[in-house]
Amino acid sequence: MRGLLGISLLLWAQQPPENTVVPFTLSDKERLIRLESQLQALASQLEAHKEATQAQLQDIRARLDRLEGRMDRLEERMDMQFYALLGAIIGMAGAIIGAIFWDRRKTLQPLEQKIAEIQKDTSRLTGLLHALHEYAKNHPDLAALLRQYGAL
Repeated sequence: MRGLLGISLLLWAQQPPENTVVPFTLSDKERLIRLESQLQALASQLEAHKEATQAQLQDIRARLDRLEGRMDRLEERMDMQFYALLGAIIGMAGAIIGAIFWDRRKTLQPLEQKIAEIQKDTSRLTGLLHALHEYAKNHPDLAALLRQYGAL
């Protein structure tokens, strides 16, 4: 507390009185004029740089807008190409599946014809065997022959 009181007294003692006149010389006035002219020149340079910077920023914004447009068009093209490629792949897969079914049908067609012929022959042989069974009922020598070969 004492230290704070001592510091505040010291600061109060160093302040100049309020009605003290500070001497203002001609060199001070010239320095102020030079300082004002330099500040004005600096302000005009800043304004010129500000306008140039704003022009550059507008140019950069315009370039960015053009780039965004190009990127949007590129994105659309990529989407279109993706869908075209997907359609081509699905089409090729369908063509391959169709070719497989066609090949199977073409391959099985001769086998089906052969099976139909064999069934036809089998039905004729079955009919013949039934006729022989009927005939063997009245002829014992034929019945013995059919038993020997396992047909009766």
